[in-house]
Amino acid sequence: MKPGVVSLVVISDIVRPRLLLRPPAQVSERQRELQKAIKEVDDCGLTIKVEHRPFLLHPTMEEDQVIDRATFYREKFGEEKLKQIKQMVTSRAEDVGVEIRFDGQLCQTIRAHRLLRKAFEVGGQELQEKVQDVLFYTYFTEGKDVSDLEYLTDLADTAGVLTKDQALEFFKSDEYRTEVEHMANEARKKGVTGVPFTIINGKWAVSGGQTSDVYTQDGNIAYISDVGADILKPLFIVGCTITGLSFFLSSAIERTLRHQGRLVANMRRRERILASLAVFFAFVGMCGLILLSIFDTKRFTKQHRVFLLVFIVGVGMSAIFTVIEYRWLSHDFVELRKLKTLYIVKGIIAAILIILAIAFAITLFEAIDPGEWTISFGFTFYLLTFFFDLRMSKGVHKGELSRERLLAMQQNGQSIAATREANQGNGAMPGGHPDQVHGYGNGNGAGTNEYGNGAGTNGYAPGTAGVAGDAQMSHANGPATFGNGNAPIAHPANTHAANGASVGYP
Repeated sequence: MKPGVVSLVVISDIVRPRLLLRPPAQVSERQRELQKAIKEVDDCGLTIKVEHRPFLLHPTMEEDQVIDRATFYREKFGEEKLKQIKQMVTSRAEDVGVEIRFDGQLCQTIRAHRLLRKAFEVGGQELQEKVQDVLFYTYFTEGKDVSDLEYLTDLADTAGVLTKDQALEFFKSDEYRTEVEHMANEARKKGVTGVPFTIINGKWAVSGGQTSDVYTQDGNIAYISDVGADILKPLFIVGCTITGLSFFLSSAIERTLRHQGRLVANMRRRERILASLAVFFAFVGMCGLILLSIFDTKRFTKQHRVFLLVFIVGVGMSAIFTVIEYRWLSHDFVELRKLKTLYIVKGIIAAILIILAIAFAITLFEAIDPGEWTISFGFTFYLLTFFFDLRMSKGVHKGELSRERLLAMQQNGQSIAATREANQGNGAMPGGHPDQVHGYGNGNGAGTNEYGNGAGTNGYAPGTAGVAGDAQMSHANGPATFGNGNAPIAHPANTHAANGASVGYP
């Protein structure tokens, strides 16, 4: 099993009693809380990388300025609140075997943070933590001034970061000064107001000096849906429900429009079966998405993963059936380029989603961050393709692209695009068959108020209306009511002539 790598960025300041310290020379089971958390997950096969970054609790103080710590705390908190803070801090300090002092000097910590950055450069995580342990310990238990140059140069030499001479040159220069100030400012811009502030893998944050169980959460590493496991859970459920319903309804409405003849109809039974399966699995995917939001990963880890699998399988199967269906449709109607484009786009997205799903399933128990969140982005793009599906029904009347109509056009060698263009150009309006509307149709059948090549009610039919009784008030160029010449009224059919009368235009 390939071990996972967890990156921890701890943002803190030296003058903040984080209560995560231990005496630097003391080997004890009472480890710092963060170190305890790391030790608790040793059997998970994880590699923990820790980097400490600066935060300036007193950014306006001058670099050489010092303030009496007891006076500062008293003025800031007041006697009563300061007493409560001392009790809490003292109690937590005793738990890790140290004695906290509240006297000494409060100072600016830029120099100390510069030394920590240098230690990280020279010896990485191990050396940086070694130097930081000493800084914390001497500041809180001995009341040391951690901005004092002599103290810092001795520490750099003792810890093995730099020699005394090198340390003096380092502090005289501006090395790491700009970086420390930039990191501290960036932390404030990102909303960090209290320290310590721990960022896990660049995604999840733990604010404040927490106990080890907060970091481990019983050994469960958080997934992206953890954002909906606590206070944001109602919003998470609503978002998943809207997304799931949008997916299912888009799939169902698209097939309904095909059935109504407003989108290219499925010509074969196999395509109709595929369409039904695609809608069914879209429903399954919707249910999986909604249920995984209800059964969050924090409280219902196993159920959450089951419904996550249901969601992925539902979307994947629906996508596969949809792509095959579109492939056959585009083969039948080559002239519809949009249809071919949509099936290709859907196929590419579906293939990527399936590959990601397989990779996610393989790495689920091996990697701390398998990247399952990328599937949600891919699903969003797949969902957007339905917008273009539904948009193709714009301006198409019911029955215009029905199966029967498409078969007739195929038999006559007509193009869908050309026929639609002709109908729209001739003023076709809704109300029935394209050749049976209030326009200039191209058909040979009877029609209401039509200018057609056959008999029609209240229509001008230049041709074959030889029996006036077959048409009501029909104007024809032959023997018909109101013809161009003397035309007998053959049958009383609600015309403007009496039986036996001859009505015509000389």
